[in-house]
Amino acid sequence: KSGARVDGGGRGRPWHSVVAGAFSGALSSVVNHPIDVVKSRMQAEAPVDQRGPTTRDRRRAGGLGGLRTTTCGGRGALALAWRMLREEGPSVFAHGVVPRTLKIMAGQAVVF
Repeated sequence: KSGARVDGGGRGRPWHSVVAGAFSGALSSVVNHPIDVVKSRMQAEAPVDQRGPTTRDRRRAGGLGGLRTTTCGGRGALALAWRMLREEGPSVFAHGVVPRTLKIMAGQAVVF
């Protein structure tokens, strides 16, 4: 009688949602991390002229300016991911996964 009901008729224990939130946060962080590493590398490797206008440039132009995309030398995200894999090995996609996962787990445990 003290456990959560499987049929959806009960609320369960409060820690169930904390554990579920932490688990879902960890899973989503680990699954999404390699894509995020490639995205961050694309942003870091973008030439200065492809990073888009600065705030000062936008003010001078009198608007927000157009959005610009970076392609890392015209190759794109998939080519960059293959290059990272060849040059740095598979562990490159796991750099920083532990602190990011812990941060997301804590946030999802509270919010879920």
